[in-house]
Amino acid sequence: MKRMTMMTACLIAGLSVNLSSVSSAHAARGKAQPAWAKALPKAYDKTFSAAQKKQHLMDRAHASKYAELPAPSTTSKLKKLGVFSRKAIPFFLRKTFTVKSDVMPAGDGTEAKMVHTDGALAEVALKLGNKTYKHAIARFSLAGPPKDSFIPGLGIKVLRDNEQQSFNLLVMDTPLGQGPDHNFFARPFRNWFKPPKFSDSPKLAAVNAIFRMAKKNTNFLAIPKDLLKEAGLPEKTDLTFEPTAFARGLISSDSRQPFQADLAKSIGSALAQAEGSVVLSTIRDASGNKVGQLEVLSKPVASAFGDQKFFVTHPFDNE
Repeated sequence: MKRMTMMTACLIAGLSVNLSSVSSAHAARGKAQPAWAKALPKAYDKTFSAAQKKQHLMDRAHASKYAELPAPSTTSKLKKLGVFSRKAIPFFLRKTFTVKSDVMPAGDGTEAKMVHTDGALAEVALKLGNKTYKHAIARFSLAGPPKDSFIPGLGIKVLRDNEQQSFNLLVMDTPLGQGPDHNFFARPFRNWFKPPKFSDSPKLAAVNAIFRMAKKNTNFLAIPKDLLKEAGLPEKTDLTFEPTAFARGLISSDSRQPFQADLAKSIGSALAQAEGSVVLSTIRDASGNKVGQLEVLSKPVASAFGDQKFFVTHPFDNE
């Protein structure tokens, strides 16, 4: 299958972008940040174990859990901030691919996800090849407003001990989405897919062109080569996360509840009955061979930390 272009990849997997707005930055300077929004402790990247890192990030998510879910984001952050400049776009997007961090890169005080703005975090275990990563966090999100098309994306952060940087994976089905079908697990998630054509969606084709300005030397969501090496898999393995029959039955295609509420209710109920973990997907390579599985360990939580601060680096170069 033809590999997708840059933006498609970005749009697909929970794109986290550091955008700047001078006016809002000045307004933010006088306000005290809540604990969940502050910089990570200095020991985080030095002495924290993977388990401690996961607990620290999830504690911030629970501390900022929404009392009521915010309305789905409907306005492009790019349009809001007026950064449709050929000069500015690469600057604002480059950090998405180059910064190694578990929280949004520091800016002038204003950070924002450009797409995949609404989501929910959950603890997961990733079994891949001959390795099992028990200390990982998944962010379930939508690429855009569900009224346009329901476009699920999945970002997975595998936390590692001490100074070791996290592994980041980003997968989805297609940037065109699944239309009115609101079942989050209706289709497979993968790190490769066809790019949107202008005839498919002029809007997505235009956004695709913008993202290509940020980084042109690669055109797909690579799986980190060090992760594949640890798992005993070939360096350039492409992965498909195929939802289990159980996962596909968790949410109705006709649901019109906020997807975060559907995820929390369905997975929370399943975990209560299972008294442990629930397998959400079987992981297969490009040849269809089973190479792992993804298990969810906690009820997804929608939070300000998850939507504003949690950061999944986009590893486009098999970094």
